[in-house]
Order: sequence, then C-alpha cells, then structure tokens
Amino acid sequence: MDETSRTAGGRRIAANAAVTYARSLVALVLGLFSARWVLAALGHVDFGLYAVVGSLMAFVSFFGGVLGVSVARHYAFSVGGGDRSDLAAWCAAACRIHTVLALALTLIAWPLGEWCVRYVLVVPPARFGACLWTFHLSLVTLFVTVAAVPFNALYVAYQRFGKLAIFGLAQTAVMFCGAWWLRSASGDRLISYAGYMTLAFSGVGVAQIVGALVEFPVCRRPFAAVDGQRVRSLLSFAGGTVFGPGGWIIGAHGGAVVTNRFFGAAANAAYGVSQQVQFHTEALANALVGAFEPAVTAHEGAGERTLTVRLACRAGLFGALLLALFALPLALELPIVLSLWLEKPPAGAALVCTIMLGAAMLNKLTMGQQLALNACGKIAGWQVCVGAGQASALPLAAAIAWCGGNVGSAASAYAVAMAVCSAVNVWFGRRQADLGAGTWLRAVVVPFAVVTGLAALAGLVPRLSMAPGFLRVCATSAATSLVFMGTAGVWWRLRRASPSRS
Repeated sequence: MDETSRTAGGRRIAANAAVTYARSLVALVLGLFSARWVLAALGHVDFGLYAVVGSLMAFVSFFGGVLGVSVARHYAFSVGGGDRSDLAAWCAAACRIHTVLALALTLIAWPLGEWCVRYVLVVPPARFGACLWTFHLSLVTLFVTVAAVPFNALYVAYQRFGKLAIFGLAQTAVMFCGAWWLRSASGDRLISYAGYMTLAFSGVGVAQIVGALVEFPVCRRPFAAVDGQRVRSLLSFAGGTVFGPGGWIIGAHGGAVVTNRFFGAAANAAYGVSQQVQFHTEALANALVGAFEPAVTAHEGAGERTLTVRLACRAGLFGALLLALFALPLALELPIVLSLWLEKPPAGAALVCTIMLGAAMLNKLTMGQQLALNACGKIAGWQVCVGAGQASALPLAAAIAWCGGNVGSAASAYAVAMAVCSAVNVWFGRRQADLGAGTWLRAVVVPFAVVTGLAALAGLVPRLSMAPGFLRVCATSAATSLVFMGTAGVWWRLRRASPSRS
C-alpha cells in the first residue's frame, strides 16, 4: 500500500471513529437520564424483571449476532478485493440465511421463553402476566433485528459510519422520549415500556433495511439465486465463532438468571444497572474499535498482514484507553455517582458495577488479538477455548452464590472468566495471527499501564482531601482526565518521534 492510500485510510478511520464516538457520547448522556427515569417509573422489581427478560432474549438472539460477525467479515474481505458482483452474491446468501433464521428463532423462542418465565425465573405472582407480555413483545424486536443484519453489515463494510450514527441517534432520541413519557404513563408501566421499546427498535431496524436498499445496489436482489458454497462458507465461519459468543451469553446473561434465582427479582435491578453502566461506558470505546475493524479485515483481504497486525494493536490500545478514560473516575467515585444519578440505587449496584467495569477493561486490552484473529479467519480453536472460558462463569457464579456469596457473585465469576479469556486471546494471537506477546506488551500493555496508573494516582488525591459529594466527584474526574490526557499526549509524541516505530 502506498503512502497516499495509507494516509487516506487513516483519515477515513479517524473520521469514522469521530462520528461514531460523537453518537456514542450523545447516547451516553441521554441514556443516563433515561435509566434514572425508567428505574423510578418501574421500581426495582419491574426494572429487574425487564433486565432478566432481556437476558433470556440474549440466549436466543445470539445466533443472529454470530452470523452477523460472519457476514461482516465476508463483506469486508470482499470490499478489500474490489469485486462488486462478489459482494452482491455474499449479500444474497446472507439475506436468505437471516430470513430463515429470524423466523426459526422466533418460533423456537416463543414456547421456550414462556417455560423459563413460568418455571425458571423467580417472578412475583402478580407480575407473571406483565412479564409474559414483555417477553412476547421482545420477540418482535428479535425478528426485525436478525432480519436486518445483512443490510446493516453493508454500512460497516463500506465504512459508512455517519449513516449508522444517524440511525443510532434516532433510536437514542426515541428511547429518551419513551423514558420521559413513562414517568406519567398510566396502566401497567412494564407492559407499556416493553411495547414502546419494541416499536423503537423495530422501527429503526426497518429504516436501516430501507436505507441500505436505497444506498447499496448490491443488496437490491436479496433473494436472488444463491450459491450453496457461499451459504456453507457463511455458516462454517459462524460455526467457528458460535463458541465465543455462546460462552459469553452463558456467562454474562446466565449471571442474571443466577442472581434472580438466589437473590430475587429486586437484585436483578443491581445487575441491570451494571449492564447499563457497562454498555454506555464500553460504547465509547467500541465506537473507536468498530471504526478500525473493517479496515483491519480489508488489509488482511489485500494480503497485508503487517498492516493488519499494526492496525489491530492500535485499535486495542486506543479502545482500552478510551474505556479507561471514563471508567477510572467512575470507579473511584461510583457510590456517590450512582446516588447522584439514580437517587436511590439498588442495593449492591456499586459493587456489581465496579467488578463489571474491571472485566470490561480486561477484555479491551486484548481487542487487538480479537480483531486480527477474526480478520485472518483462523478462529475455530480460539473460539472453542474462549467460549469454554466465558461459559465457566455460570457454574462459578452459582457456586459462589451457593456458598454464601452476595449480589456480586455473578459479576465476580464473570471477571475471573474474562481474565482467563484474555490469556487465551494472547496465546492464539501469537500462534495464528502473528501478533506476538512481546509486540502486544510493548504496543498495548505498557503504555496503557503507565497512562492509567498515573491517572488513578491523581484521582486518589481529591478522595484524601475532600468530603464525599458532587464537588469531589468533579475534582476526581478533572484530576484523572487531565493527567490521563497529558500522559497519553506525551506518549504519543514520543512514539511519533521515535525512528524505530513501525
């Protein structure tokens, strides 16, 4: 790749990252207000029930997500090769698969989910009907979301992140309005909120499908004749990736079921709050990593392994740093922040949030290995090991809770599983993607440790000299952020000036 193309590619990644980051930042601000209003309107029990029903849906919807990873990878690889007819053929195969899958998942999930609500979850008898309605409405969202995957993947493959940001902002705005409306809604608020969220997610999903049909000619024949080899290739890659996401679903969302069984529906409110915090905090880092992902895969598709590894390391470092920029001051003052945010946070929410943020940090540190392995396509053994590690969080959570653990049992088990999976990512990255442990330590771990370590020390100063309250939260955030960005800036200038940088 010549210098001009490399510079243009870097600018495109930076622009995509900026657009996606801005979208995520707006979603963060509006999401914080929305969560406060929804928790106040539903109460701890109904809020916990909504969270645990969402976890049930995750068990059946993850197949669509797994196939989505396969579709995005093949799209990006095809874009890197520059053959439009090849991309159109991949699109037709993906649309055929996801239409069948959306229908099959909906039909399977209906009786399975009802059985879980009736006989597995701990639900107050008076809320059985509302819980079932919430689940049934979620099935509509499941169908539309899975069917839209092949169309959404085109925006990513062509790196049209501005369009995705518009759809994301529209969805965030609708959800924000729904949370405001819920404060004064009459009737059963849990059913009303579930219905509103179904309309919001499904409406945006349909808009994304229509937008892709208008913008990308390659998807205008979604049910054209399909090459069986392409279907087998998509399913084969998805089969290789099923273990990783499947293990994550079992470990992360199974923790919500364990929490419900051992500590009741109200305890799920703490788990639900932690998922909100983790989602909004990680979204900012995922915005950056998502902008890198298609470029990493395209380089691999063009046979440029050195650029693939270099870009993957850069994505891993930037993603971890961006997550830490927001997670550090939040973790240092989490009890106060939750009280200011939610007024009456669920019991144990601060503990669960802190553990989940730590687990997210471990995952982001090896994001470069994950991107490189997905790009090179050698994923079967890696995914099996990662999936087994993440799935182990479920029996570990049950064991901790059974031995007298508290509401943080599931989160603690999840953090242990993520530490194991990070080690697995490093090993497979060295073995199959030419991303050695030494390269990773120098390019990711050392700068991350220096920047975050100094920032954390700076954040401790206000805690030692000020009384708890809003002013201390502001002082901690300011001290942490200033030292963080200053140290990161110095490191970046030194790296740019180094004659040995690759």
